[in-house]
Amino acid sequence: MSSRTGDESSLDSGWVSLVLSNVLEFVTNRQDIQMPALLIRKAAHFLEYFVLGFLLYKSFNICSRSKAKVLKPAAVGVFYAMTDEVHQFFVPGRAMQLTDVGIDSLGVFSAICILYFFSEIKAKSKSPA
Repeated sequence: MSSRTGDESSLDSGWVSLVLSNVLEFVTNRQDIQMPALLIRKAAHFLEYFVLGFLLYKSFNICSRSKAKVLKPAAVGVFYAMTDEVHQFFVPGRAMQLTDVGIDSLGVFSAICILYFFSEIKAKSKSPA
């Protein structure tokens, strides 16, 4: 759960933003590129929960029904995103944000949908025609 204070979190985002801006300036040979720290923070939310969705899907993959393979890990991922935001309410300099729950949930759903899609393709290729 996110227990870093708002200032600590901002420092992390700022550092990553600076590094990415420098990389983009080097690659594009432009000097006016700046990566917004807000974009970094929201992308981090998405990627962290994408990984969580991947792990949840794999852990629930033992279920035999295909709906259970999608709904159960999605429900657990969204529930965790909600509890993480409630937890942030009690951390100094942090706030509960519904948009973060949405971004987190999108990360979970994206991973689950991608894995489900590929598992269905794999299952169809194994079944006799």
